[in-house]
Amino acid sequence: MNLDDKIKLIEALAETSPKGATVIGLSNKINIPQSSLREFFQSNKDYICSVAGSEKYVLNRTGPFQASKDAIIKDLYLREQKSKEQVIWVYIIIAFLTGFIVAESLP
Repeated sequence: MNLDDKIKLIEALAETSPKGATVIGLSNKINIPQSSLREFFQSNKDYICSVAGSEKYVLNRTGPFQASKDAIIKDLYLREQKSKEQVIWVYIIIAFLTGFIVAESLP
């Protein structure tokens, strides 16, 4: 899922609070495959939790973001930025090592 899809999901869940929404309902509403939603739910328990005794999901009220849509979206932006920075550093390191190896191989 890209950042826009994640934001659409968080906004859709915020609209369904406090009742929650099913994976099928969310998938139909925001056009994201059910498998992607389930994967996101499993790996982001700080954002989303299941409603006890049902197949519905809601924003996590007991997690660090206290079901705050704005706080979750801000954290998603920060994670995306951090991920981009890490990719840039990988490219810088690869370029440096390539340059070093080429320089060492010259007579």
